Amino acid sequence: MQLNNFYERALWNEWNQLNKDIQKRTIRQFYYPLHMDTYYQLESKMVVMQRQQVSNAKQHYHQLGDLYLTQDQQKIWNEQTKKIKEHHKTLSQHNKDGMLKDFFETLNELETNRLNMMIDIRSSYIEERNRQEAAEALIQMQKQEAANEKRRITIEKRKIASELRKRAREEDKEITPRVRRSARIRSKTSDDPRAKWYHGTFYTNSD
Repeated sequence: MQLNNFYERALWNEWNQLNKDIQKRTIRQFYYPLHMDTYYQLESKMVVMQRQQVSNAKQHYHQLGDLYLTQDQQKIWNEQTKKIKEHHKTLSQHNKDGMLKDFFETLNELETNRLNMMIDIRSSYIEERNRQEAAEALIQMQKQEAANEKRRITIEKRKIASELRKRAREEDKEITPRVRRSARIRSKTSDDPRAKWYHGTFYTNSD
């Protein structure tokens, strides 16, 4: 059986110990040799009871949660668990007196009281934690949205600036006439004798 939180694990371990206690010689000797069938039935019944108790706790998983106990919660848990462990010590005497039925009825009552008490303190604690986490998540989401919006505006500004620069360059091209720089044209239009064009060469007269 999968155990998902502190309560389920503790309850499972308590019943494991109880199953070991029932196998002790001080208890088995009351059934040996004539009533061993009754003893084996008791062992089987306890395994079933263990699973039933843990399954019942699993139904309250969301109320108990899987977080660590706070200091105050641990104190209450220890007090209630101590009562159950003290009751476990009476198993042999209850068996000797033929009162195992009373033993398990009292055990069920103690476990139920502990479960209800832990549900009360844990559920309110978990609800508060959930509210805090939801508030923190909302703040983080708002920060992320603000950052995304800032990034979007920056990108948009850069895009607009780039378009304006591109448009300005295009306008400059339309306004500024193209200057012809060839040596041949220069030799025809320039009064400088050094700009004389020589057929077959791209070089001007350097004399």
